[in-house]
Amino acid sequence: MSLWSWAVILFGAVLAVCGFESTAGLGEALFAALGPAAELDAPLRFSSGLMGAVSLGWGVTLLALASVSNELDRVVAQKLWARVGWAVAIWYVVDGLISALNGYALNIAPNTILGAAFGLLLWRGGILGHRPAATARA
Repeated sequence: MSLWSWAVILFGAVLAVCGFESTAGLGEALFAALGPAAELDAPLRFSSGLMGAVSLGWGVTLLALASVSNELDRVVAQKLWARVGWAVAIWYVVDGLISALNGYALNIAPNTILGAAFGLLLWRGGILGHRPAATARA
């Protein structure tokens, strides 16, 4: 989960850098790789930078949760990660829909990888019904 969180933080940092006129070229390259090229004017720099800040905060929050969840009672930890799973699912659906409707459907590919990795982590951790062999009870 920590690695997943760092991926969100890295993506957030890239978007945050797009918020500055002097580094807007990085954002323009990102947009061009995902769909129609876009010139990062002031409103788009603001939006990208703001989303970068939100992604940074989200990634750091998830990293904090990952670092302490092993100290929680198993039932509490499962409830916590199940609820975070709903947040990830909402992000995935809304982000994918907005991406597709605005010509950036390719953005759904890395989102799917990130979402699937999160789901796998939930499954491996026993949150989605799978019970790891080390903690399985007869």
